[in-house]
Amino acid sequence: MILESLVLSVIGGLLGIGLAALALAIGKTFLPETLPRMNEISLDWSVVGFAFLIAVLTGLFCGLAPGFAALRTNVNASMKEGGRSGSAGGNHARLRSALVIMEIAVALVLLTASGLLLRSFSNMSTVDLGFRPDHATTAAYALPKKQYPTQAQIDSFNNRLLQELRQLPGIEAVGLTTTIPTTGDGIESFVADGYVNPRGPDQTAASPSQVIGDYFKAIGTPLLRGRYFTESDNAQNQLVIIVNHEFAEHYWPHQDPIGKRVRIGTVKAQTPWMTVVGEVADAKLTSPDADASEQFYQPTAQLEKDAGPLAEPTDLNGNGGYIVLRSALPPEQMENALRATVRSVDAAAAANSGTNHGASRLPK
Repeated sequence: MILESLVLSVIGGLLGIGLAALALAIGKTFLPETLPRMNEISLDWSVVGFAFLIAVLTGLFCGLAPGFAALRTNVNASMKEGGRSGSAGGNHARLRSALVIMEIAVALVLLTASGLLLRSFSNMSTVDLGFRPDHATTAAYALPKKQYPTQAQIDSFNNRLLQELRQLPGIEAVGLTTTIPTTGDGIESFVADGYVNPRGPDQTAASPSQVIGDYFKAIGTPLLRGRYFTESDNAQNQLVIIVNHEFAEHYWPHQDPIGKRVRIGTVKAQTPWMTVVGEVADAKLTSPDADASEQFYQPTAQLEKDAGPLAEPTDLNGNGGYIVLRSALPPEQMENALRATVRSVDAAAAANSGTNHGASRLPK
């Protein structure tokens, strides 16, 4: 009985593992190509080993239980009293019923868990990310500090890189930024004109991003009010800023944020005021199920002027960032073109770049 139970259980376990591998292979074809880490979805060997072990233990248990029941049965007495007493048959029937109930209970637990997982996946797939990962290619790059010791050299590299990328075939928009969605949300203090923080002064902060070029069009973040940055938003003109919807609703609820003023730093800081010229959608900075966070964007060309008269001379843009491309061509083709373009501008920078489709997390 044990041998028979083991054979059936192991065969069932192997069929289950095979069906899982087949379902995984077929299911991946229905997933979007922009799903982060999709290539890593596979059968885990530790899980496969655990499933096989459970199959063996189940076979042993299901074989031992009726086996021990049979050992305690007096065959001669049962045959003689079979017509008058059904106690042995009743015990066997109760055992079978108990096993069936356990099987149904385990199946219901698995079915419920699978249903909840599918429902969660369905809900996550319909979340408004605040950007469009389709046909978007991102890359993190870092410039060697020995070759780019000054901000002027960094700006020159960034501007030349933008010009070269815009000439690639199929390019719809290209931009550079210090932060892309899903990479996390840093915090910077600021002062919003007309807003009094109930927690006290110097407690107001939001997630900053510095951008160059057509970043919003490249990442696919829609404009809700006002305008995007333009080439005229430089150090010679009025300081400007773009905020997201969550930012605008928090500090100026039910008001038009265009024309409002913000300045970086604390209440006592000597930084100049920046004027809000645009409001964009809330882009998810961490995970799709996270709440929207307050964000603001600055044009990199105005950062030095925005730092204020007391700021120390530093590399305001840093020695790296993220490249964002939107193209009509497949992302796989854009990856090679992007690497070749960065290499043509500076081979050392190309060696430190990485690409990904869908604007997901990348090392900087």
